[in-house]
Amino acid sequence: MEKLRKFIQERKAFNHSYLARESQWDKLDFSKWIRNKTDIVPQRVLDNLTIVLKQYGYND
Repeated sequence: MEKLRKFIQERKAFNHSYLARESQWDKLDFSKWIRNKTDIVPQRVLDNLTIVLKQYGYND
């Protein structure tokens, strides 16, 4: 989970609204997570983000 968060944070070109929508997660909850304010992430969200980010070079 931390590796995924760092990958998104380091690439400022990612639109957080797009990633929240693609991961099927609420935008506010996504923003809290990406800014290190919460560590609670549903497993389905992690799975969906991994699928979306693989096309951008993310390897888990």
